[in-house]
Amino acid sequence: HAQRGKQVFPVVHNNSKNMTINARHVKDDALIFVNGKRANGNLQFRSGENIEITLEDLPDPGIHFLQIQNKGGLFSNDFIFHVADNEQNLIDVEIDFISDEMFVRASRELALAGVRANQDTFLYVFGRNAQDPENLAPHYAEVKYVFNKLENTFSKEDQDLAELMNSYWVQFARTGNPNGDGLPYWPEFDLESQTHQFLDIKISQGTLDRKERLDAMDTYLRARYGLVQ
Repeated sequence: HAQRGKQVFPVVHNNSKNMTINARHVKDDALIFVNGKRANGNLQFRSGENIEITLEDLPDPGIHFLQIQNKGGLFSNDFIFHVADNEQNLIDVEIDFISDEMFVRASRELALAGVRANQDTFLYVFGRNAQDPENLAPHYAEVKYVFNKLENTFSKEDQDLAELMNSYWVQFARTGNPNGDGLPYWPEFDLESQTHQFLDIKISQGTLDRKERLDAMDTYLRARYGLVQ
């Protein structure tokens, strides 16, 4: 009973413990497993091949794996779901999950492939949200900074960041390495620490960005499509 259809990673919380998966060949009395252990809950068969699963008790907040098993049969592939702390941050968690699936996972996959091919590899995380500094930067927000094309309404701090980022990109285009005279050091990405340059008003470095979540997505996708790491 493999999962079918476009994968959506559901987010649940204590006031909403149900999720929907797409699967076939699942029997009415199939068993539910969470993180490899039997879990109490029930299955409701909806339209088509959709199955709604409701858990009696949720695991701790974070990423978890769900499987179903026909009695005496094989286990399904892992199905990823996320438990939110509460209903209030449900939307934030869902947005983060979708963004990570669409953009962050792909960026890390490219970086890992570069390192495995013995290429000098550099990864960045853009953190500046000039309109709302307390929140994460939206997708594509860094492009104006890269080309140093900010409007005059942006602060001097933002203008300085744009000039710095433009210098990084020009240096990388010329030499294959963003580092240069007068630029804050940008360490290479590697398999162990997975270091990235955090580009914001204050430049810093980080390691293993969102590793647990991205690793879980990789595990699911390899199992779903029969890929070998």
